[in-house]
Amino acid sequence: LEQAKAEVDAVRLEAQADAAAEVMEMQSAEEARFNNERRELEAKFDARKAETEAAQEERVRAAEAELEEKMKQLRAVEVQLSEEGQKLIATEAEVSTALAAAQEEMAARVEAVEAEAAGQLAAA
Repeated sequence: LEQAKAEVDAVRLEAQADAAAEVMEMQSAEEARFNNERRELEAKFDARKAETEAAQEERVRAAEAELEEKMKQLRAVEVQLSEEGQKLIATEAEVSTALAAAQEEMAARVEAVEAEAAGQLAAA
């Protein structure tokens, strides 16, 4: 009877050891699966992050190029406005000179007419 009990206990202990080994094996397999899934998700995340950063950098480069082009256009407009301003200043000087000459000519004509009128009055 003692021997049968010991055999039963031995079988029970062996069954418990087998069950524990099986549980450990299942846990190990589950951990490996979990770690693999985690690595895959991390790799996907890193790839998407890299894509997003690359797209963002491309948008920044495009915006910088567009800004540079607009700055060039603005500089060209500034140069053109400066040239136009110089032309206006030159034209204003010409008009001012012409106006002064016309005023002098008018004053001379008025003097001549006044002198002629004074002469006619004196003759009459």
